[in-house]
Amino acid sequence: MTTLSTISSLVNSSTTVGETKLPDHSQPFIYITAILRAGTVTDVVTPGGTFSLGGGGSIGPVDFPSPIQCTSFTAQFLGQVSYYVLGPATSRGSPGGGGAFTNTASVLFDGTDDSMTLASEINFTGTFSFSIWVKPVAGDEGMISVGNGGASGPFVDWYGPVYKNRWVISNMGNFQSPEQSAQAGSWYHLLLIRDSSNVIKLYADGAQTGPSRTFTGTAKFSRFGASTGSGDLALNAYLDEIAFWDSDQTSNKDAMSDDSGAAPADLKGLSPDYWYRMGDVNGSSSDTIVNQGGAGSNDATLINGPTYTTEVPS
Repeated sequence: MTTLSTISSLVNSSTTVGETKLPDHSQPFIYITAILRAGTVTDVVTPGGTFSLGGGGSIGPVDFPSPIQCTSFTAQFLGQVSYYVLGPATSRGSPGGGGAFTNTASVLFDGTDDSMTLASEINFTGTFSFSIWVKPVAGDEGMISVGNGGASGPFVDWYGPVYKNRWVISNMGNFQSPEQSAQAGSWYHLLLIRDSSNVIKLYADGAQTGPSRTFTGTAKFSRFGASTGSGDLALNAYLDEIAFWDSDQTSNKDAMSDDSGAAPADLKGLSPDYWYRMGDVNGSSSDTIVNQGGAGSNDATLINGPTYTTEVPS
């Protein structure tokens, strides 16, 4: 199978790939804009389209997860044909040409009925790490994340002024951060971790907040911004850069922020299993937020119209 590095080395070159195929959904995706056969561009890749072959015939239809970024298209090409890559080719979610990491978008949840749901619930029976940037806006209480059980299952919650501004972990060890530790109007990087001894800890901006607890059950994550699709316990807050690992990332907690500690860092080098950029990859133009992590196609869908914004941690 052609690897990402092989594909990348062929951008803007005239070296044939040979009889091969691109990776399927279990591998990093490749961005391709056109193919070349016998010295002639025969087809520009378009969603749902086919690759036309010199001498007649075609391979397709090509399956595209949607949405995809800008004018590049993500090709899941399972047929076999000799072709040339005209460019750009990158790993999924990374800018072509080795561009620098940028974070220019977040999603605002209105505290009424907005939420975001995953195609499949993420379940962890062992070690895990959950990273998210949160800026509360207003309200008494709102769900940051819940499992399919809603408020009756494991959840991460924000308590507003009436409850003395706290982070709350429930049904995953059950604890709260100190009073006035979670103020509206400020960005926070939250990192929830269960280690190999089943100890749950919550970090806010790199420092543990609240006590440690033991939790041996299944940690579940399926919805963000409310406990149900109708908006129960809806959160009024900005959410950004959501990521999960099936491992203990305590040693990397500082690497999840830039040098200032006030903004997200590029998580690509930490290889998250799930990573939702919250508008940076889809151009803030679709209800679908594609998983940029390595665990395959478990994409997120915005429910009831949460708003893409340029309000980001900085």
